[in-house]
Amino acid sequence: MKKKRIKISVVVPTYNSEKTIEKCVKSIINSTYTNFELIIVDDFSFDNTRKIIQNIGVKVFNQKNMGAAASRNIGASLARGDLIVFIDSDVEINKDTFSNLIRLFSSNENLASVSGLYCDNKYQNIISAYQNIYESFIQKTISKLNNPPYINTSFFAIKKSIFKEIGGFNTQFRLANQEDIDFGKTLVSLGYKNIFSGKIKIKHLKEFSFPAFLKKKYYQGNEFIKVYSKQKNNLKMNHLTLDHTRNNVIIALLLIFIGAFSFFEHKLLYLLLLLAISFYYFNSDFINYVKVKKTNRILVYNFFIILQSFFILFGLILGGFKYVVLRK
Repeated sequence: MKKKRIKISVVVPTYNSEKTIEKCVKSIINSTYTNFELIIVDDFSFDNTRKIIQNIGVKVFNQKNMGAAASRNIGASLARGDLIVFIDSDVEINKDTFSNLIRLFSSNENLASVSGLYCDNKYQNIISAYQNIYESFIQKTISKLNNPPYINTSFFAIKKSIFKEIGGFNTQFRLANQEDIDFGKTLVSLGYKNIFSGKIKIKHLKEFSFPAFLKKKYYQGNEFIKVYSKQKNNLKMNHLTLDHTRNNVIIALLLIFIGAFSFFEHKLLYLLLLLAISFYYFNSDFINYVKVKKTNRILVYNFFIILQSFFILFGLILGGFKYVVLRK
């Protein structure tokens, strides 16, 4: 008797995605694995996103602006497949992505969820190139961990029954994709098997402007306070992203204090050398990763790490103030 093919429900949340949505949808439609349904949920876009999707011939479910987490939950509620695959509207997949995904789940019955990894891509500006290579480094390192308490919502596949048990994504997180940390912590704390797989390669199409990049980092810090308030017990688990960010944020904080007081005590400038050594030590893996990519942008990328740490720190401070004082 022929084994039944697993049906996939592909959920794509969109919001003002006119620059990337066509490539995203067409890459899904051109998949060699055909037993899937495509559910696109638009978060009240005011550009040409819906028109582009409709011209391709795909139905769009519309909702008022509630954020990506809410859009994913709505898409999941409409899913008829056994496996839900969330794909961001700025992501392009390969023709064999779904086939590789099915093989992963079929070969491991205990597997609950799989996240994809960013592959190399060419970008129009240096800040977008940095953001992609930094995220790629984090994802590749996480993929080496056993059952990492983290997911990549750019491409995330999970058994529908388990997604329903968890209750979907937390819609509190609207601005900085912190629902990936929150959901990942909950998933692993319940004992489910979660992996990042190098067999699932995805192309991240999003281009960042400099202000948009800084805004994203600020909200990562700001929204993390909400994650901490909910997941403070589970956050004791090993988490590379949190450790890496924490170390750089501490260095950024020390730079502020040393920089301010060095005007009065010049001997404090010697501490800057110690901070530089500490920075290199904590980021040596990333620096080596960039070297492997054979790019001459190492110094610029190091500057971006410090810069993003300042804005994450700023977000953490204001987020902490709102949580402690205003209880928001």
